[in-house]
Amino acid sequence: MKLVNSINNLRNQIKSNEDLYMISIAIVVGVSTGYGNIFFRYLIGFFQNIFYGSKSEYLLETLKNTPDYKILLIPALGGLLVGLFSLSFKFAKGHGVPDVIKAIALNRSISPSLAVIKSITSAITLGSGGSAGREGPVIQIGAAIGSGVGKVFKFSSERMKTAVACGAAGGLAATFNAPIGGAMFAAEVLLGEFGLKTFSPIIISSVIATVVSRAYFGDSVTFAAPVYELRSIAELPLYAVLGVLCAIVGALFIKFFYKVEMGFEKIKIPSWSKPALGGLLMGCVALMSRDVMGVGYDTIDAILRHQAGFYLAMLVGLKIVATSFTLGSGGSGGLFVPSLYIGAAGG
Repeated sequence: MKLVNSINNLRNQIKSNEDLYMISIAIVVGVSTGYGNIFFRYLIGFFQNIFYGSKSEYLLETLKNTPDYKILLIPALGGLLVGLFSLSFKFAKGHGVPDVIKAIALNRSISPSLAVIKSITSAITLGSGGSAGREGPVIQIGAAIGSGVGKVFKFSSERMKTAVACGAAGGLAATFNAPIGGAMFAAEVLLGEFGLKTFSPIIISSVIATVVSRAYFGDSVTFAAPVYELRSIAELPLYAVLGVLCAIVGALFIKFFYKVEMGFEKIKIPSWSKPALGGLLMGCVALMSRDVMGVGYDTIDAILRHQAGFYLAMLVGLKIVATSFTLGSGGSGGLFVPSLYIGAAGG
C-alpha cells in the first residue's frame, strides 16, 4: 500500500511539473523508438537473407553475383507482397514523411499499428532490393510510437505534436547515429519552430534513441567521409556551380518522381499489383547497373573514398528512375538516402 501511494505521489509530482513531465515522456519515446529502429533493421536483414542470402547492409557484392532473372523477379515479388499488404492497410505503401508533417499540421494522431505494418512493408521493399531509403519509414515508425505514447497519457494537441516530433527525431537519429541531425530535422522540418519547451524533449529523445541503437550496432557513423580541405580559393566558384547543378538535378528528380507516381495512378490495373510492376521496372533498370538497388550505402561510401568509376553521371539518372519506379508505384521506403546518393554521384 505504501509503495502504491509513493508511486502515485511521484506521478502527481511529475505531472505538476510540465518540463519534468515532458522530459520523462521524451525518455520513454526515445527508448521505444531506439528499439523500434533495431526491430526494423532486423526485419530488413531477415527479408534480405530470404531473397539474397545476405543480411549485410552492404549488399552490392552479393547483387553483382546474383543472376539476372533474380534481379528482375525478386523486386517484383517484394512489390507484390507490399501491394497485398496495402489491401488491408492503406498506409502500408509510400515514403511516409509527408504523412507525418500532415498529422502534425492538422493535429491528428498516428495509428500505433502503423509502426508494425510500416516496418514490415518497408523491410520487404528494401530487403528485396527496391531503390529506397530507411529514414522515411523509421521516421514514420517513430512518429507512430510517439503518437501512441501521447494517446496513452491523453495528451493535448500541443503535447501530441511534441510527442510525435520526439518519435520522428529519435527514429532518424537512431538510424543515422546522429542525434543532433535527428533533433534539427524534427524541429525545422516537422514542427517549424525552435522553442525551448519543444526542442528540449526532442533532443533528449534523439540522444536516448541513439544510445539504445549504439548499444546494438556500435558507434560508427553511417558515412565515413575522408578529410577534405580547401587548397585554393579558386575552388569556391566550382562549389557554387555544383550547388546550382545539384539544385537542377534535385528539381528534375522531384518532377520525374511525381510524373511517375501520377502515371501509375492512371494505369488501369488493380492497385495491389502496381508495386509489383514498379519492382519489375526497377529490376530492368538494375540490369544496367546493380548499384541502383537497395539503400546504396556501398556506392555512396565508394564515391566518398574516390573508388567509384567514371560512370557516376549515368548513375544519377539511373537512381532517379529506379527510385521513382520503386516508390512511385506504391513501394514502401524513404527518399532521403536516394537523394544523398544522387547528390554524391552528381558531386
